[in-house]
Amino acid sequence: TLHDGSIDVIARFNTLRFLTIQYAVPLSPSLLLALLRGLPNLIKLEMYNVIYSPMLAMTRHFTHRNLECLHFGYLEGFIRFSDTSILPLLTLPALQSLLISRDRISETDLHHFLVRSSPPLRYLGIQFREQDLRSPTTIACLGLIPTLTDLQILRPHSWSGVVQALSLFELWATAPDLLPALENLSIEADAEPGTDLYARAVEFLGNRRSSLQSLRLIVPFVSQDSLQNDAVAALRVFRDDGVRVHLGTERMNFL
Repeated sequence: TLHDGSIDVIARFNTLRFLTIQYAVPLSPSLLLALLRGLPNLIKLEMYNVIYSPMLAMTRHFTHRNLECLHFGYLEGFIRFSDTSILPLLTLPALQSLLISRDRISETDLHHFLVRSSPPLRYLGIQFREQDLRSPTTIACLGLIPTLTDLQILRPHSWSGVVQALSLFELWATAPDLLPALENLSIEADAEPGTDLYARAVEFLGNRRSSLQSLRLIVPFVSQDSLQNDAVAALRVFRDDGVRVHLGTERMNFL
């Protein structure tokens, strides 16, 4: 648990490589930047339930050349992700793994970060907003990370994850070259998928069969009736052909 007085202490460990912060009281962004400056060897930073006090206009931008993993997560029992106000102040050219919620950052700030950093991202975990997957800025953001192999669409809190999944597959139908290195796709929904979603997933798998290794559709409720259709049968064919296809809860695969 971090507080302003502990930053100087942590920064003494200048060979530190992994840091997790669980914090619920407003933290100064400038102090967190000072911490990063004092930890040049940091590779992984995870922040859970971190919120910031107002940012000072004079806060200076900072480039961290070794940070590979930055996760703005949340603790169990808390709905909102950690604040991302610090991200527009960072350039992270080595970043390979990013966990973030669009509720906590603007499209423009995310796009500027990706342009500025040009990171070799391999994993992106993101909670989109409803309009995101139809936004040119979001599409441009995805176009800036061609190295991405793992995409996790996190369960939304304010709208249907099934609609979100359909929008994502529709996006690939119009921009088939988006994320060319993608190997693993995981989508968390908040309602039972319908036949349309299964059919879109089949189309997506067919187009990406040469590269995709796994597809996970995580849903809280799946009825046996909904699994008796041609699209689900086709998903089983892909599974039998070597693609790891998961349809069900986090722990249970109903295929």
